[in-house]
Amino acid sequence: MKKITYLILTISLGLFSCKKHEIIPGPIPTSNLENVFTDNVEDAKQDFTINNNAGGSFTGVDGTIVTVPVDAFVYADGSTVTGAVNIEMIEVLNYNDMVLMNKPTVSGDNILVSGGQLKITATKSGSQVYLAPDASLSVMVPTDAPDDRMALYEGIESLDGPVDWALIEDTVVVVEEDSLEGGVYYYFEFDNPDLGWINCDYRWDNPAPQTTISAVLDAEYRIRYTSCFVVFPEINSVINLYPNDTISSTYRLNNVPTGSRAIFVCVAEIDDVYYSYISDETAITMDHMETAVMSPSTLEDIEAAIADL
Repeated sequence: MKKITYLILTISLGLFSCKKHEIIPGPIPTSNLENVFTDNVEDAKQDFTINNNAGGSFTGVDGTIVTVPVDAFVYADGSTVTGAVNIEMIEVLNYNDMVLMNKPTVSGDNILVSGGQLKITATKSGSQVYLAPDASLSVMVPTDAPDDRMALYEGIESLDGPVDWALIEDTVVVVEEDSLEGGVYYYFEFDNPDLGWINCDYRWDNPAPQTTISAVLDAEYRIRYTSCFVVFPEINSVINLYPNDTISSTYRLNNVPTGSRAIFVCVAEIDDVYYSYISDETAITMDHMETAVMSPSTLEDIEAAIADL
């Protein structure tokens, strides 16, 4: 009987010893980085009012001119809207704002040369209204470097912010300075009934050999807390880099032309602390690997540095 008691006591002590050395994982870090991009998009929204029965035009803060014809908007049942229509516009015309709002310029696997992105929506008393079947908005986007290769792309926005662009029209008209006082513009007709995202672009067919580029970060900078971009200033384009999985901290992009000039931008937010890495403009080499040493900073300083790229 004593032997049995001793055996039970020994097993109990063994179990207690195992529990004593059990490792309890620490709390999972938090991040609100997606909210930063969302807030920047919200801050970029501009509101205009047009009398649908009279039509009219408005100009965005970055110079985009939109002309609305008479009776352009209808309700979902097809009946014509009467009176004031609220129009909201977002201009994303330069690569700085593309980074700040997480709005890359890519169509599938193809990098796009960008002439600027827009989002236009229309509402009446808080409810969406639509372009009439035969109506379109005349849109003029300012440019300092007109390029007659520009085409028209329509954007599909993902839940986490980036937009994938699909070609809808082969040609965008360039309006020269002498035909419109005050600048040079890309001109197109926007006739999607739902409106939404639209972009002047064309596919970047750089003939140079292509390669995969990487931004290598320390282990804690996983996709849950981090966004990495590569900026191509020469074509006004921004592309997201992504890791192979959720635990990797190496971010990659395929099919990048060697010799192109690029800036790497990585931003992270972990437990309310912001970190960033912004490279100098550099020439892309074969199998380019950028060591991104992240430094703590304030969000204000990071956004100011991106705005000054």
